[in-house]
Amino acid sequence: MTTRPNQSDGTSVAPSASGHSAGGPSPTGQDEPADPEPKPRIYLDLIDEDEAWGAVPDREMLIRAAVAAVATHPASALTLLSFLTDARPVATDAEAVVVLTTDDEVAALNHQFRGKLGPTNVLSFPAPSPPPGANASASAIASASASARAGAETGPTLALGDIVLAAETVFREAREMATKVEHHLQHLVVHGLLHLLDYDHLTAEDADAMERLETDILAALDVPDPYAGSEPEAMSPVAATRVETP
Repeated sequence: MTTRPNQSDGTSVAPSASGHSAGGPSPTGQDEPADPEPKPRIYLDLIDEDEAWGAVPDREMLIRAAVAAVATHPASALTLLSFLTDARPVATDAEAVVVLTTDDEVAALNHQFRGKLGPTNVLSFPAPSPPPGANASASAIASASASARAGAETGPTLALGDIVLAAETVFREAREMATKVEHHLQHLVVHGLLHLLDYDHLTAEDADAMERLETDILAALDVPDPYAGSEPEAMSPVAATRVETP
C-alpha cells in the first residue's frame, strides 16, 4: 500500500447530547449549557486516496455521520466508554482512521494479512495497527499522527484502529443489492467501526447480535435495514472482516 497523505482536519464527529455538533451553537444562536457528563467522542481521520470515490460527493459527511451514530448509540457508546476507561493512561476520547481506496489495495491487504486472493468490501484493523515497514503501515502512520494531534488538543486519545474500503467492490455490491451506494458506505463504516470496538460475527449468535445493533444504529441515519429478509449468518459475505495484526 502506498504512503498516504493525512487529509483529516481532526475535528470531532460526535454530536452533543442534544444532537447538535459538539461545541456548536443551538438553533437559537445561543451557546448550549455544558453537558454535566460529557460523552466520549470518536475523532475521524479520513484518507481519500482514489478518485473513484468522487462518485459519492458527500462521502465525508456520510462517514462522519456514521461514526457519530456509533459513538452516541447507547450500546456501542457503553462499549466505547469501557475501552477508554480500560486504557492506560485512561483516555477521554478515541480516534479511528477510514481509508477510501481501491480493490487492488484491499486485495493486497487481504492476501498479506488473511492469505486470501482478491478484494473484499472492507477490512478492519483493530489497534495496534499494522507494524511499520508492512505494506499496510501508512494507515498506522496516519493513526499515530492523528492520535498525537488529538491528544495535544483534548487529552489522552485512544487509537481504535483503521477501516479500509475498496471502491469497486463497494459500488458493485450496492448495484447488486439495489441499494444506494451512500447507504452501503454508511453500513460498512458502522460495521467496520463496531469491529474496532471488538464486536464480531464468527458465530450465528454473535452475527445476530451485531446485525441487530447495526440495524438500530443505521435507523438513526435513515438507512434501511440491510439485513431485511435474511437470516443471521456467521461471517456474512456483505460485511467487514476484522483483521488481527501482530
